[in-house]
Amino acid sequence: MKKVILFTAIIAAIGGCFGPELDELSFFEVTTGSPEASVTLGRIRLSGVLTRLEQAQLSDHGFVWSTSLEQLESSPETARRHSLGSTAQNGFYEWTSDPLSLDSIYF
Repeated sequence: MKKVILFTAIIAAIGGCFGPELDELSFFEVTTGSPEASVTLGRIRLSGVLTRLEQAQLSDHGFVWSTSLEQLESSPETARRHSLGSTAQNGFYEWTSDPLSLDSIYF
């Protein structure tokens, strides 16, 4: 009986190796610089580099920000957004924010 169970386990293990091929996943990487104060009061400049990213995917990425952490956690689609598709070239992006309130905390 033990030989039958062992034989079945070996066949199942070997048979599992002959399944469909898996597709390789390719993830992009983001390197960000430190936020810098802009020349204009109330704005910040963000910069960095996106690597291992196809150009067609660039417009899918960007920044999302809000003065409410709860808004970003519960309904990020209503937060303020900036797509990198219009500003990034060769993976490098540099973006200056819209005027921000100096009395608010942004997430």
